[in-house]
Amino acid sequence: MLSDMELERYSRHLLVKDLGIEAQHAWHDAEVLIVGCGGLGHPLSFYIAAAGVGKITLVDPDFIELSNLQRQFGFIAVEVGQSKAQVLARRLRALNPLIEIHALQSRFEELETKDVEKANLWFDCSDNFACRYAINNYSLRLKTALISGAALEMDGLCTLLNQTPNSPCYACLFPINTTLPNQRNCSESGVFAPLLGLVGSMQAQLGLSYIANKQIDSVQSILYRWNLARNIQSMSILKKNPHCNICSQS
Repeated sequence: MLSDMELERYSRHLLVKDLGIEAQHAWHDAEVLIVGCGGLGHPLSFYIAAAGVGKITLVDPDFIELSNLQRQFGFIAVEVGQSKAQVLARRLRALNPLIEIHALQSRFEELETKDVEKANLWFDCSDNFACRYAINNYSLRLKTALISGAALEMDGLCTLLNQTPNSPCYACLFPINTTLPNQRNCSESGVFAPLLGLVGSMQAQLGLSYIANKQIDSVQSILYRWNLARNIQSMSILKKNPHCNICSQS
């Protein structure tokens, strides 16, 4: 049951005919994990915290750097050198004191099962393939859906993975036994700040829709892509690879 304060706070979502009280209850009862408190983690976490997702765990081992402030709008200059996860958690608690925010200053690979097993949904906002594969493998093991996002220079992508055994996984999109795109990150190649808002917001939209059980296809996923150099947005169907060496038997 939502309190009077929650009913007022979330009233604009309650008025949306395709959402309403059922969606708000689902968000209230949900627990999510966000890996990465950088450029994607910012718009994602602010939107889902504002929407009233009941429990949010933030994971990031890094400390705030001056170069982060171009796109990571939850941080301010005097916080350079502080823990990203701890500072972002503080901002989200200030935004919405009606929900629980937990911060883990840790690499994802160093987490224990108890830190992640209760989450209904995971968000991958990490910035390297090793971490993305680790997140994918662990989410398959725990049978937890995963929303993966990535952005570099002027290109970004986002998709919902691992909903059921018939759903595609991250390795279906980027097979481990093939040549991967050059391993670059923002510190080497840069990233256009508004792109992160697009991708992170789509992660939030997919996540809120998934939690509210809004008829997202579990057999195939939609891969959303952006190229802001040419102002192009595109969608394609991503299906489970029957020969995937991670989620399928050869």
